[in-house]
Amino acid sequence: MSQLLTPKRKKKENPATVATISLNEGQPKTVTLGLSLIRSNIVTRLLLRMIILHGFPLPMVDHVAFKVFSRNLQPYELVAYRTIKETCMKIYIKEKKRVSHALSNL
Repeated sequence: MSQLLTPKRKKKENPATVATISLNEGQPKTVTLGLSLIRSNIVTRLLLRMIILHGFPLPMVDHVAFKVFSRNLQPYELVAYRTIKETCMKIYIKEKKRVSHALSNL
């Protein structure tokens, strides 16, 4: 019964350490990234994929219901409409070039 009365503990963020090798003289530098940042990038890519594959309108990320939904995807930080639009356009241009190149080789 005591488990029901105690609040949930927040999970501690475990940082992931990535070592980079320096080509210059000296010691290699170490960069620490939070796992939530890495997870956030994965979730953003999945969101972009969902928008593109299903043809959802880009302004959906500014809709109140979507913002409420995103806030509950912890520890995901909501991406702005402008970022979604710019990234979708980059993906579109890249895929357009890939398809154009494939068609020119036929």
